[in-house]
Amino acid sequence: MTELQLLFLIFTLIYLWECVCWINRGSVGFLTWFGRRWRVAHPASLIGNQSGGFVWTHPLPPLGTILVGNQYPLSISPDAVLTYVAPSANPGSRPTQSAKLFKFDDVRKIEALGKKVCINGEVLLKVGTMTFAGHIAQQLDELTKLAPAKQKTALKEIARDQFDTKAITERWETFHQRIANVRILTNWLIMYLFVFTPILIWRLGFHMVWPGLLAGLLCLG
Repeated sequence: MTELQLLFLIFTLIYLWECVCWINRGSVGFLTWFGRRWRVAHPASLIGNQSGGFVWTHPLPPLGTILVGNQYPLSISPDAVLTYVAPSANPGSRPTQSAKLFKFDDVRKIEALGKKVCINGEVLLKVGTMTFAGHIAQQLDELTKLAPAKQKTALKEIARDQFDTKAITERWETFHQRIANVRILTNWLIMYLFVFTPILIWRLGFHMVWPGLLAGLLCLG
């Protein structure tokens, strides 16, 4: 194997590694290649641990899409919040749950620190993304500011919002609009690196084409 072939092999391995997605237990991946059919992907049991597992995404153009849905990790009443839920979104291993209990009357401060949700400076739980942590912290903070009678209504609204198909559709359409240019550039970059570049090097030689290939790579980047 030549040095150039070894370089392409390393590029390929790095790219395949980037096509692997880590998903926490309690989350479910939804994958599609062309956007027509979706399949459900749970965190792998063999290639993972008690916290989560890997999911393989589509490595070939048009690359496809993966969406991750998170199981709500809290049981909430008008009086307290508990870091335990009975159902499990994944077959097999369940997500780790600490079963910490905080009464709303004892709550002084709620904040999201990275992927962690903290109450009174103590870690309540850790979730898969910073966005999800901030969302949970905001919901809990709003609940603590309500009277017990209004908290029941707010809890019903939280449960109803999780199944708001209209809001989900709007977010999906917004997502598509924002990533359209990124998807096009990414597909062109893959074709450039793994199809156009090897063919050009094979026909003309690396020493002849490397300045032009580098310039093209900088333009696509």
